[in-house]
Amino acid sequence: MNKIKVAEKYIYDKLGKTVKLPIYSPDATRGYVRGLTSADLAYCGVESIVVNTFHLIYFPGGDILKRVGGIQGYYNWPGLVISDSGGFQMLSMIYQDSGFGTISNSGIVIKRKVGKKIDNFKFTPQKCIEMQFKLGADIIYCIDDCPRDANNREDVKNSVDRTIKWAKLCKETFDRLVTQTGRKALLFAVIQGGSFKNERVRCADSLKEIGFDGYGFGGWPLDKDNNLDTEIFGLTAELMEEGKPKFALGVGNPQAIVEGYKMGYNMFDCVLPTRDGRHGKLFMMREDLDSTNILLKSSVADQIYIRDESFTRNFNEMIDGYSFAFVNHLFRRSEPLGMRLASMYNLKQYMKLIGFLRELA
Repeated sequence: MNKIKVAEKYIYDKLGKTVKLPIYSPDATRGYVRGLTSADLAYCGVESIVVNTFHLIYFPGGDILKRVGGIQGYYNWPGLVISDSGGFQMLSMIYQDSGFGTISNSGIVIKRKVGKKIDNFKFTPQKCIEMQFKLGADIIYCIDDCPRDANNREDVKNSVDRTIKWAKLCKETFDRLVTQTGRKALLFAVIQGGSFKNERVRCADSLKEIGFDGYGFGGWPLDKDNNLDTEIFGLTAELMEEGKPKFALGVGNPQAIVEGYKMGYNMFDCVLPTRDGRHGKLFMMREDLDSTNILLKSSVADQIYIRDESFTRNFNEMIDGYSFAFVNHLFRRSEPLGMRLASMYNLKQYMKLIGFLRELA
């Protein structure tokens, strides 16, 4: 049995759900994919979504989501739900402006305005896991500390120390809630370490000793020139346990997905297909692409801007029965239908790409 099939079996045995790998998940940050219904996602072949715990804490709130059966009931979504801890968003806010809150070994304190008062909300590892249980997530993430500067050794060392400490607390809370509720869920941890290989190794070894159901790549996957940092990205995949899911968090342009797959990653997510779709950017898988040559291609997708004047008379190429010319017209009139059609087109292209990779598994 190959590595991907072993990971699929591991998920089924632990979760009781069939999950095909590799898999791509669009970001449903606030509990939904912007401009699309859950039926739209299913029509495009999407099988899983990623929601953000930080954003959902505030609105609609964990208690409301728990009452309706989590994201599945709230968004009427029948597929897999993966919850990001939200730590990256909180830390980014604080790094940019310390007035947003503070960071310590016990967690993150976010200052938020409630009416005319400032409320200090403490987001601990324990609360992070408790909230994700309320979301009804199938795959839950430990909160991790992404370093302010991936090239600063002291920042990275402190980040790894805190990531390990928080992961232990998350695991304890997760195990307790699984016992109390009887729910089936998977707990993933994030491997940090910035650009330092020894710190990546230290973080991975410590997390594997604690024991998790899967692991995600932590940090920014691109180098200073905005190219995929293949050295650190590849090393992190090698450090993850074989036979378990390997998540390339935030990696999602088509070529990066292929490169990540070649390195051993089998789960991907990003905002690109829907965010870019809303701005009129379409990803088009190359016509000569198939499962026999996909790993050999240096470029698997072309990009066009459907807003461009050149498409005003293009009646040959279609998006769900509508010509490029018509979709161009919708965008030039700022019609939301154009954004919806473009987002769905991109998602179907991504699912086509994943389909080719699955044929290799």
